[in-house]
Amino acid sequence: MAPLARPATVSAVLLALLAPLWARADALALTHYEVAPVTIYPSATSSPALATSTAITFGFSERAKVSLMVLGPSGESIRTLYASSGVTNPEPKLWDGTDAAGAVVAPGTYTLALAATSTAQESDALYDTSKTVAVALPPQEPPPDFTPEEYALPLARGWNLLSLPVVPDDPGAAQVFASPAIDSVWSYDLADPAAVGGWLVFDPAHPELSTLAATAPGAGYFVRARAEAQLSGNGTPYLAPGRTPPSRALAAGWNLIGSYATSTADLDDAFASIGWAGIEYTALYSFLPGSESFGLPSAVAPGAAFWIYTPAPENYVPSDL
Repeated sequence: MAPLARPATVSAVLLALLAPLWARADALALTHYEVAPVTIYPSATSSPALATSTAITFGFSERAKVSLMVLGPSGESIRTLYASSGVTNPEPKLWDGTDAAGAVVAPGTYTLALAATSTAQESDALYDTSKTVAVALPPQEPPPDFTPEEYALPLARGWNLLSLPVVPDDPGAAQVFASPAIDSVWSYDLADPAAVGGWLVFDPAHPELSTLAATAPGAGYFVRARAEAQLSGNGTPYLAPGRTPPSRALAAGWNLIGSYATSTADLDDAFASIGWAGIEYTALYSFLPGSESFGLPSAVAPGAAFWIYTPAPENYVPSDL
């Protein structure tokens, strides 16, 4: 009878040998990881015009608990740039060459320590220290500037709710909303002293009477168009090297906000700086162009805008920088 037991024993051995391979096939992995530029010139080392920072972009094969730290030349902790209890593809993170106290670090090479643990399996983790950033004294001439980006947002006939996916070269409302198809533009900001009941308006026919003078990052705009058209222009990314990330103070109650996303993002990633849905914000509505009705968004795209209700004041920044 002994030979009859052998196949079961062999199968058990094979399963034991193959199990680690199956586990590795589903292991947490980096899907992308880029750092640019790899040399930066902090503002305190020379004039502000020479200041640059670096953008750190990464993503994972599954949802993970993540931390991103800057380590000094001797391996000491300099600053925690990012920490999240669960993300997949967060917005890029910026480092401007400062430590946790806001002081510019000494010139040298600094290591980025990226640690992640799968939220589905606590034992499934990774640790990457392959990326470095050099902090240098500024050269005599400014480093190369970033490339401006073009944007083009479709306008449906009637009301549209949108935001600007970049910082326009000229943020003036008269320049941004110069299309002859635009009838009026409305925004909402309780903190703006020019607002009436929170509302700001730009009337292309009477700019001298308008209360909406300029566009701002993180703001949403209701745009009424006489016909189908396109809102286009040029600008710089919100997270461009050397640019301080924008922020928008939200009041307790309803706020009209724009998207900071550079690509389509899920709600948890896009509004991580505000907090958890149902707790730090309790309502979120998007607008359907052409239908003039509101709905619950499933994702956040560049150029989108939303009504959001926050029970307490919040600070809204790109992702959770």
